[in-house]
Amino acid sequence: MRLCFSETNKGAILVSTHCDFKKSLFYPGTAVVKTKLAYIKNSSFALDQVILNETGEVCAEGRDIAVFFDFSKDESLPIPSDLRESMQRF
Repeated sequence: MRLCFSETNKGAILVSTHCDFKKSLFYPGTAVVKTKLAYIKNSSFALDQVILNETGEVCAEGRDIAVFFDFSKDESLPIPSDLRESMQRF
């Protein structure tokens, strides 16, 4: 069983984010955000997002990159195998 962040001081940290806006969204309205795992490397992974309006049109596309990190040692760590397996299902 994995210990939680508050016990280990290890977890993911966002290192890069990018978003391209394609079409306006309006308030009030409904937006749907779809996210998928773009890649997973030794200590980093990327998530791709698409934001759709209520008619299903793509309004924005983005990518976030995160690194698994030991905040006590101030250094990156390999992504633990059980977390990697869980992430790869998405």
